[in-house]
Amino acid sequence: MKILCTWCASPEAGAYVASRRWEELRSRPTLFTWHRGNSVWRATIEPFGDVIVKESRLDSSFSLFERIGRELRFRLFDVDMRDARAALKAESLGVATYHPLAVWRTREGLSTSCYIMYTYVDGRPLSDICGGGVFDESVRPEVRRHLRELGGIARLLHDGGLRHRDLVPQNVIIRPDGTLALIDFASGYPVKCRWRRFRMARDFALLRRLAHILDADILAAFCEGYCGSGHGSDFEHALMLMLYWKYNGHRRKGRISALRFQSAFVRTLFMD
Repeated sequence: MKILCTWCASPEAGAYVASRRWEELRSRPTLFTWHRGNSVWRATIEPFGDVIVKESRLDSSFSLFERIGRELRFRLFDVDMRDARAALKAESLGVATYHPLAVWRTREGLSTSCYIMYTYVDGRPLSDICGGGVFDESVRPEVRRHLRELGGIARLLHDGGLRHRDLVPQNVIIRPDGTLALIDFASGYPVKCRWRRFRMARDFALLRRLAHILDADILAAFCEGYCGSGHGSDFEHALMLMLYWKYNGHRRKGRISALRFQSAFVRTLFMD
């Protein structure tokens, strides 16, 4: 087996990767994940404390074309390195998230596996309260408070040049002190456009999964956090964008019609 350590946060992390002690995790129970071919473990590893180790590999359930495509993706695109860079960027912006420790990959014959290790974020997912947008009315004030804070976090990311393309309740952690942290920066991408109104239209299009599951009152709280408490034109514009993506543009598995997006963009770009 050939091991390539792409990046390490410290000499200790590099030594851990080189020691191959992470192979011992395969005998332990894994955490739940929606992604086939991924295995996720939580472990206590000295000197790092509680960590998450994620392995991405070819799965026996993949078809031939899926196996070829995934293998090419492993070799050509270092998704875990992008995950680490995005998480570090978010940290530098003041967003609470995990701290990447190491990124590496292994190659055995024609098969490649990719790994990332990062610190564990203690808490419970926001989806425990409002999973799928369904919650008891008695917790509505709590949900509004969390979404208002999440809106502020999203604005902090966007202003800092970073997008989280999967900003949904299961990727938002309520920490023991009640504040929020974000996870899954494998869905983090840099913002390439600095034209504010165009960037806002694009940023909110990428929040469509959040818009789709929450009601208008909760989305208004998110926009308050994003734009500040004052209900000015930016707030109205943001809320209109969220409501557009709530009621338009979804097809079957959540994909968006490019024509619908372009139509929304043209209608919202130059609004006062």
